[in-house]
Amino acid sequence: MFIRAVSTRDHKTGSVYTTHHLVESIRTDRGPRQRVILFLGSLDLPRGQWRALAAALEERLGGQRALFPAAPALAALADVAFAQHAVKESLRHTQATREAAAERVAVDLASVASSFHRSLGPELVGNAFYDRLGFAELLASCGLTTHQQDLARAVIMGRLLKPGSDLATWRWPWMPRACRCSARFMRAISLSPRP
Repeated sequence: MFIRAVSTRDHKTGSVYTTHHLVESIRTDRGPRQRVILFLGSLDLPRGQWRALAAALEERLGGQRALFPAAPALAALADVAFAQHAVKESLRHTQATREAAAERVAVDLASVASSFHRSLGPELVGNAFYDRLGFAELLASCGLTTHQQDLARAVIMGRLLKPGSDLATWRWPWMPRACRCSARFMRAISLSPRP
C-alpha cells in the first residue's frame, strides 16, 4: 500500500486542491490496477513520511501490531484516519444488512381499501394532558371513587373529542365498558356544560 496525492482544479476560481488517498495495487484480468482503500483528505506531512504512514495504516487495517511502533505524530494521524474508515465501514455494513433483511412486497395501490379504522391521535393527546394537568389527583382529593374518576375521564375526553354530541361520547370506542352501561355516566353527560 502507498499514499498517492491527487490534484484537482476548480474551474471557476482556478485554484488547485490536493487530497491524499491510501492506495493498493491489485491484479485484474485487464492488468494491474490501483484501488483506493482510504481517503485521507489533505495531509500536512512531508513526502518522506508517507511510506511510514501507509505502513501504520496497513497495520491497523490488517489488525496487526508493529514490531517497531511509528512516531507518535504518525500514530495519531493513522488512528484518526482509521477511526473515520471504521465509522464508514460500520455504516456501510449496517446499510447492507438492512437492505438484505428488507422484505419488499409489490402492492397495487388501486386495490387497497380500508374497512375498519380508528383515530388514535386525539385520544392520546387528551389522555396525556389529562395526566399532565393532574386531573386524577384532583378528582381523588375531591373524594371521587375510582369508578367515578373513570366516568369523569370518559366525559372529559368525550367533550374534548366531540364537544357538541352526547351520543358521540357514548359511542367512543375506548371508553371503559363499565362506563358505557352506567346510568351515572348518562347523568354526567347531561350535567356537563354545553359548548
